[in-house]
Amino acid sequence: MFLDKPQAYPVRHFFIPAFGKFTLEKVTAGNYDIRYRDLSNGKISRTEAFNLKETTTKKGTQFSNITMTLFKVSNGNMQTYDLSEAEF
Repeated sequence: MFLDKPQAYPVRHFFIPAFGKFTLEKVTAGNYDIRYRDLSNGKISRTEAFNLKETTTKKGTQFSNITMTLFKVSNGNMQTYDLSEAEF
């Protein structure tokens, strides 16, 4: 969800199969979270907000590169929160 407007709104929708990976490109800089449903148990969650940055340097433009997993990892670096169906 794009979080830089008064009302958060979806940017993209994906189906990611178990153990799947993907790369998302050409996303506008800003604040986002990932909202997802675990199809094995129906649980809906979201990540904490994160910021995608676009930075101009002498060598050109640099973009954020974020890697995340959508399962619990001991000592992971991103918190997740339960959501209701209405928040999804």
